[in-house]
Amino acid sequence: MRLEQPDSVWSGRFSWEGDTRSFDHFSWLVDYLGCLCDPDDDEVVTHTLLVLSGMRQLGNSTEWQLAYVKRLFSYMGLGQPRHVRHAALRAAHDARSALASIDISGDEALPLINPLLPDEQESFDPKRDLCFLRLVFTLARNRDSGWRPHLVKNNYVKRCVDIIEPSLRWYLHPFYLLGFLLRIAPEEPQVTDEQWKKLIKEAWHAAAVTNVLLIDDDGVEALRPLVKCTTQHMIDGGASKDTLKRLDDHVASALKMLERRKQNLRDPSPETRACTLQNVIFEVEGLKDKVHEALISP
Repeated sequence: MRLEQPDSVWSGRFSWEGDTRSFDHFSWLVDYLGCLCDPDDDEVVTHTLLVLSGMRQLGNSTEWQLAYVKRLFSYMGLGQPRHVRHAALRAAHDARSALASIDISGDEALPLINPLLPDEQESFDPKRDLCFLRLVFTLARNRDSGWRPHLVKNNYVKRCVDIIEPSLRWYLHPFYLLGFLLRIAPEEPQVTDEQWKKLIKEAWHAAAVTNVLLIDDDGVEALRPLVKCTTQHMIDGGASKDTLKRLDDHVASALKMLERRKQNLRDPSPETRACTLQNVIFEVEGLKDKVHEALISP
């Protein structure tokens, strides 16, 4: 991989699928990262972080998990070269589900970071910012893990608000951006009613035409607050008939995606997962009924 190519950090594939070696074979790289403090080693750090980005699971040691989080966040800190910060963001993104399960509520030593360089604050990069949005969306999943106050403290809400408009031109960005806001700042005053409506429309569009509901467990669960938000801003908010017609089509397609997911649920043993999926389907069906009623009303 050539680091001078801007997209190389985001486009490379570093998955360990098919690798027979265990997590323990690679965990030593986290200790190795702690020794790479010389600025001349930034290329080595970048490649090490990208190797670790293939590590989806983080073992069972709470101490080791927190050490890994601190390493990642320190390399996203101010003063680090661009590629180092971006590689750390990529590694955090790829392990986001495991990171979200870590309870950081009692750890005041967790670095306060912003994964974007100062000159990137006003810019928008679709690949980088999709990693950013999916990461913060997942980290905000558990209200008791300590991640939510950490994200607020680091101004992640402001960053998401700042990129609402450019995000609307893409499929998945509005889905994760809205999902994050609904988890952490559902009444964010900086977001206008018109922006809420735009995000809602594009989020349902993504649910209808992408595979997000087939591959992302968090994405399915995010439909519940999305249904509530849609009712508030689109149904009760008096959206136009044209808008409601498009919404009706997208919700219908999203329901088909959920039914496909239900049919593909090969392991029936986790009953809670199947029950959650069925409950989500019921709620989306209820929204579709409301949209239909709004469409036929005078």
